[in-house]
Amino acid sequence: MSKVDLVLADAAVHLPGGEVTEGWLSVIDGVVDAVGSGSVPQAGAVVDCQGKWVLPGAVDIHVHFRDPGFVEKEDFSTGSAAAAAGGVTTVIDMPNTEGSVVTGEDLVRKLRVLDGRSHVDYGLYALLTDSAAHVDDLRALGVAGLKWMFGHEAPARPSARPVTRTSIRDALSKAAAAGLLVGVHAEDPVWHADLEGCLRAQGRTDVRAHGEARPPFIEALAIAQAAIVGQETGARLHIHHLSSAKGLEMVTAMRAALDVSLTVEVCPHHLFLTQDDLDRLGTRGKVNPPLRDQCDVDALWGGIAAGTIDCVASDHAPHTPAEKVTDSVWKTQSGLLGVETLFPLLFDEVRGGRLSTGQFTRLTAETPARLVGLDHRKGALSPGHDADIVVVDPDASTVVSAAALHSKHPDTPFEGRQWRGAIDAVYVRGRPVVQTGQVQSPPLGVYVPSQHRGDSEPRRRTA
Repeated sequence: MSKVDLVLADAAVHLPGGEVTEGWLSVIDGVVDAVGSGSVPQAGAVVDCQGKWVLPGAVDIHVHFRDPGFVEKEDFSTGSAAAAAGGVTTVIDMPNTEGSVVTGEDLVRKLRVLDGRSHVDYGLYALLTDSAAHVDDLRALGVAGLKWMFGHEAPARPSARPVTRTSIRDALSKAAAAGLLVGVHAEDPVWHADLEGCLRAQGRTDVRAHGEARPPFIEALAIAQAAIVGQETGARLHIHHLSSAKGLEMVTAMRAALDVSLTVEVCPHHLFLTQDDLDRLGTRGKVNPPLRDQCDVDALWGGIAAGTIDCVASDHAPHTPAEKVTDSVWKTQSGLLGVETLFPLLFDEVRGGRLSTGQFTRLTAETPARLVGLDHRKGALSPGHDADIVVVDPDASTVVSAAALHSKHPDTPFEGRQWRGAIDAVYVRGRPVVQTGQVQSPPLGVYVPSQHRGDSEPRRRTA
């Protein structure tokens, strides 16, 4: 056997489908070369992983690293350091940064800003806009998908948001032909505006008023409308941050009733927190969609168990302390940190028995990589795939602490939570980016263009 660059030896290597090999994993030129047991191959470096689990790095397909333009909240260096420290080796960044990513030129401009500054590999979304003219250029540049700001204002130029029904239809049809994923922020804007206006008129400024302005039924309404339009255009839709039992019921109903491609993600804060946590968090716990009731949390875990929910993503959305702690919920910015705690929180459920390792790797790595067209190189410890690896001590324990987080403003709703396990090392394309808990320098992450399977004939419902 020829000499390889790196071997992780005497480890429990977790492969696709939940298979585990007690043995070694080898790396050549940044990709997984082989997994085996028995004699360890000769290598430039052999790392003893006795008692450790070797897992695929998480692929977080929903982060807001705020760069460029809003770097007082976060920048790509700090956000990607947080990702690496938390076992996330690939991130997909949202387009609502300065100028917004709408055209191919916008995407190239953002890539220039980010070059050489990321500790993990990354992809980029663009916005679904009035004009579908940019879709082919974006696809050629490897855009991860298009973000449909359904009921959610984009912070940049007005042209970055569809304003007519025909423009939405045309853009979705073009995305379908290109095979692009269309991510949907699913909250009905008309109901939300009226409910919030009513609460404001009553003088409500408390943090729970935010949840009353965005109840579960407006999530379900938006999912239904998006799914129906998606079926009509043949678009491949993905519901971001599903938060409620009613929303999950609507996903199930739409899948059963329509010939529609509809996938779903859920965020850790909707799996581990409820609106009762707002009593301790105050306005710091404001997020869109809001934290829900325990029955919604239970329903989401049921959706994971049933396979109805496809993946977990963080919706990492940092703000400054002044933007999060205010005297009125309406003045408070929505969003929570999450990229550094996603892997640990889910891994704890593996150790506790609620998730199998196969479910864990599907939710955090395999499925998200497939959804954004990166499964040819990300999301699995298979020969030929990038050697994006997390080495975990399953028998250790770690306490979540803001003081140890790497984001620019490290305020976590999970402060003090203990998780079973500890991240020992993280590799991106076979190179160490985290060792003994320390993020390494210089940043080694690169842009990874997505490969999409185009659809020349968008699927439509037949009579």
